Amino acid sequence: MQRLPWLGMAPSWPLQVGSHEVVPVALPRGWARTVHLTEHSKGGDLASATPEFVTDAGSPRLVEAAPAKKTLCGRPYVAIVTEPGVDLLGDDAGRMCKSCWRSVERWLSPPPAAVGEDEVIRWLTTAVLEIGEAMVQGVPVPRLEAIRRRVRKELKGAIGGSVNTHVIGRNALWVRSGLVIDAKTPEQWQRELHAAMEEMWAIEVHQPVDAPRWRRHWDDIVGIE
Repeated sequence: MQRLPWLGMAPSWPLQVGSHEVVPVALPRGWARTVHLTEHSKGGDLASATPEFVTDAGSPRLVEAAPAKKTLCGRPYVAIVTEPGVDLLGDDAGRMCKSCWRSVERWLSPPPAAVGEDEVIRWLTTAVLEIGEAMVQGVPVPRLEAIRRRVRKELKGAIGGSVNTHVIGRNALWVRSGLVIDAKTPEQWQRELHAAMEEMWAIEVHQPVDAPRWRRHWDDIVGIE
C-alpha cells in the first residue's frame, strides 16, 4: 500500500482524492482487525456526527453512520472511525483493507512510467512463465499499482488463467500463476527440489549463494549501480 505523495503526516478525514472524499469505517465486528474505507458525501461534516460508543482503551472513537451504506469493497459498515491518532497511510497502513485502497488508487493519476519499467515487466513475465512465481523488490512506490496491473495483463494475455499479485512490505511485488505451477512435471519439481537442497547445503557451510531466480531487485534488473 502506498502513501499518498502529498501526505507527510497522519491525514485528516475526510481525505480528498481527486473529486472524491473518503473516510475510514468499521464493520459490525469492530475496527481492530481491519479498517475499511467508504466514499463520504462531499461537503459533509464528520464533526457533527453523534458519538455512539468507545471500545477498549486505545481504540478509535466510533460514530454512528448512515444506514444502508457500504464500504468501497462492498461490505455494509456500522460506524465511522474518527480516532485522530490512527495513521492509516503510515504506521497503521497494515490495518487498512487492501481492496478498499485499490478503489482509491483508481482515482489517482499515477506518475509517468519509471526508468526501466518495461524491462522489469518483461523480467517478471518471463520469470513467472518459467518458474510460476516471481518477486521484484525496490519498486518505485507510486508505480506499484500500475505495474501490478500491467504484469497481470501481460500474463493473462500470454497464458490466461488466474494471476495472483501481492505487495509485500512497502515496495516489493510478488506475482504467481497457478496455471504454470500446476503444469509443472514431476521432473521439474525434482530439479527445483534438488536446487533448493544444494542452496541449503551452501548456506550451512557458509558458501556464497546466488539470489534465487525468482527474486530480483529493481536496480539489478535495469542495471542501476
